[in-house]
Amino acid sequence: MQLPARPHPRDGLREPVYETLARKTGGSPAELHAMTGQLVALGAEEGLAYDFDRAVSVNTFDAHRLSHLARLHGLGAQMHERLMRAHLVEGELVDDVETLVRLGTDVGVPADKVRQVLTGDAFAADVREDIREAQALGVTGVPFFVLNRAYGVSGAQPVDNLLSALRTADAASSPAAR
Repeated sequence: MQLPARPHPRDGLREPVYETLARKTGGSPAELHAMTGQLVALGAEEGLAYDFDRAVSVNTFDAHRLSHLARLHGLGAQMHERLMRAHLVEGELVDDVETLVRLGTDVGVPADKVRQVLTGDAFAADVREDIREAQALGVTGVPFFVLNRAYGVSGAQPVDNLLSALRTADAASSPAAR
């Protein structure tokens, strides 16, 4: 599969998250609200106020490039969290350059560096490689957890399912299993 050289945010479409989910899953509005309702409830337990009614699906190529830049500044985890909160809690358009500059500076990435990356092609090859690797691992959506580069867990799973997968991956990687 040939990946685009550098998709522009306008190349993707902006649409409400529920429309994207309906297109991808074929689920009914009631099913989708039930599914996201579970995520909202899980998020609330962790102090997160997910708002899928405000969330808009966009092309996140540039947001991923910003994440690569943030990693260079030792702020990768903070940038990831800020982008997720902006997208899923605040309803921000994370394909907009000015929004991304603001979000980058929120976590400490210099605005001039963010703008330089977003107006050029920096980290585009890195993001394309991330996409290729995800495709090779069978990732088709998010969240998707890869454990020991051998086990995949797709979707938001109950804690017991994730714990079981972690135990399986750990057991398989122990010296006794080799």
